[in-house]
Amino acid sequence: MSGVDCWGLLRLIYARELGVELPAYGEVSATQTMRIVRAIKRGENADPWVGVSEPQPFDAVLMLSTMGRVASHVGIFAGGGKVLHTETATASCLVPATHYSIAHRICGYRRYLT
Repeated sequence: MSGVDCWGLLRLIYARELGVELPAYGEVSATQTMRIVRAIKRGENADPWVGVSEPQPFDAVLMLSTMGRVASHVGIFAGGGKVLHTETATASCLVPATHYSIAHRICGYRRYLT
């Protein structure tokens, strides 16, 4: 299997671990990923996604871009205060939500209700 972007990683984990098939959105580009993450953050066209303040394993972690301006990245809360996400510069990584690389970027958590 070749690499996946952040949305692809979320989809892969949800399919393999939860048996939930999230929409593929075709070949998702960086711009489309930004649109998807923003829509989830606002709750638009994202009925099964609800905002939560205390994340649990498998909750989506919404993050700002590396420039810190817009919600454009998503990770997965892995429990134990850690977030699994993938970016071009790091590939997939599991880091504490308090890690300097993401703590200031986290802008919300969403839970997928089936």
